[in-house]
Amino acid sequence: MTVAVRKKLHRSELRVLFMYHEGDSPRRIKNRLDALAEQHLLPPDCYIFVSSNTSADQLPGFVTFHDFELWYYQRNINSAPLEIHNLPRERDFTCLSRLHKWWRATAMADLHRSGILSNSYWSYCEAPYGEDTDCPIEVDMISRLRYDRKRFLDQAPYISDELSDSDRNNHSVMAPKYFANAYCNIVLESQFDVDQSNGAFVTEKTFKPIKHGQLFFVGGGVGSLQVLRDLGYRVFDGILDNSYDKIANHTQRWESLRDSIADSQPRLPQLFEAARADIEHNQQLFVANKSKRLNSLIEKIHEQYR
Repeated sequence: MTVAVRKKLHRSELRVLFMYHEGDSPRRIKNRLDALAEQHLLPPDCYIFVSSNTSADQLPGFVTFHDFELWYYQRNINSAPLEIHNLPRERDFTCLSRLHKWWRATAMADLHRSGILSNSYWSYCEAPYGEDTDCPIEVDMISRLRYDRKRFLDQAPYISDELSDSDRNNHSVMAPKYFANAYCNIVLESQFDVDQSNGAFVTEKTFKPIKHGQLFFVGGGVGSLQVLRDLGYRVFDGILDNSYDKIANHTQRWESLRDSIADSQPRLPQLFEAARADIEHNQQLFVANKSKRLNSLIEKIHEQYR
């Protein structure tokens, strides 16, 4: 910072605005920033921090903003939303996992061994690495899952496309079959325990089926579906069993989600038709102008000055 900026911070004439794209624990970030402010003799309220983690709203000087909605909107803007057609779909689910995480490996192994993925587009694109203790789902609490996870990973990676790694991470690239030819998307979000914050963090992985017209389940932090409701999206309450989203215990939330997915599988064509109006609503809301989202963020930032 320049001397002039530091002086204005000391006099509380301005504040530093942080915009953060990830879901790391806002509490941990606040502790670090507060320590730095004290170290440099700055007022404790010298900054405002914008986070994608919903627990940010519980902290003074912090604001939640779900910027991945706008991020994917912009990155995928050259791909028109797919038609929500009336033709039968050949596959039940889409469940694509690019990067290895132990909780994702646990979830995919559980889905795979249950047969849920037998008529689905699915992938697990990386072989395992790191310590398997980094997993919020308690694998030994679910019968034989540690053994079945090892057996699943021994055969990894599982590839369902011909894309390069860079293209899989290029969100302007979109393979229509994964959305137009499967009824429902099983989203395995970036984080399941969201850095032990008790918050939710929703990324482009969830907004893909919203834009391109699918039912979806969200494997993510507790309250992930509530984030979408608050943004105006419809999450098929009364059509899908969404009770999993309120379960704080990570292992129990996963088991409830898996059971909800399995329960829906025999009825997916009927459930899709029952949800068609909601799917169309979601698509229209996603492609709508985003100025209201940005104006709302500006208002929330200004509220921190009061």
